[in-house]
Amino acid sequence: MDDRRATDLTQYLAQEIKSHSDLMLAQRTRNNLIFSVGPFVILGVVAANDAALNGLRELSAGSFGLVCAGIFLSFLGLGWIGASIEQRIWGQCNAWRTQIAELNDIAADRIVFEDRGLMPVYLAIFGIVGAVTIILLVVLYSP
Repeated sequence: MDDRRATDLTQYLAQEIKSHSDLMLAQRTRNNLIFSVGPFVILGVVAANDAALNGLRELSAGSFGLVCAGIFLSFLGLGWIGASIEQRIWGQCNAWRTQIAELNDIAADRIVFEDRGLMPVYLAIFGIVGAVTIILLVVLYSP
């Protein structure tokens, strides 16, 4: 491949990497919105609405446990989805980085990022937020 085509392809792939990096930042912004607003929306609806609070307190312990489990699993599901999206973005960007390295005779390991275990981190963070939400629901559930 001639130098001009290699340069054009490198610039194109670099722009794709930038676009995907911007997408990843937008995904993280959405996740932060879930962290900062999500639990308060759930708790605010229950605490501010007497019917919802009474309905919550009228649930049997088993039904309340199922509600809490559903909320917790929902948060874990959001964490799994967020980590999966980010891992796929990193994987695609690494494929493009490898192509750029080959085009420019650079060692690929100098520009390719390794997976640093995003899934456990996402699940832990979303799990903590879910657990805190459930703890606050338990406080509201108690008369």
